[in-house]
Amino acid sequence: DCMTFIGRLFAFDFSGFKLDAGAHYYSMLIIALIFAFITLFPFGKRLQDAIYYREYNAAGSVIAWITAIFMLYFCLASINAAGFSPFIYFRF
Repeated sequence: DCMTFIGRLFAFDFSGFKLDAGAHYYSMLIIALIFAFITLFPFGKRLQDAIYYREYNAAGSVIAWITAIFMLYFCLASINAAGFSPFIYFRF
């Protein structure tokens, strides 16, 4: 029934919810929180200004591109090694 589904959607009943979080989950959560809120502190603000609001010369641009490609490669490798592939849904 449609109304039952909508009612359960907004019931906020978490009795059946179980979070099985291990050390990997909490370490990723801490890293994400650091990156999300680092600019609240003066050191983080200076770091952001140095990275994003500075004119780079040609060598700096090449280093930035190589670093970005390197990080992309390792992120994709991490997703692939995890066993869960979100890209499988593009087939449908």
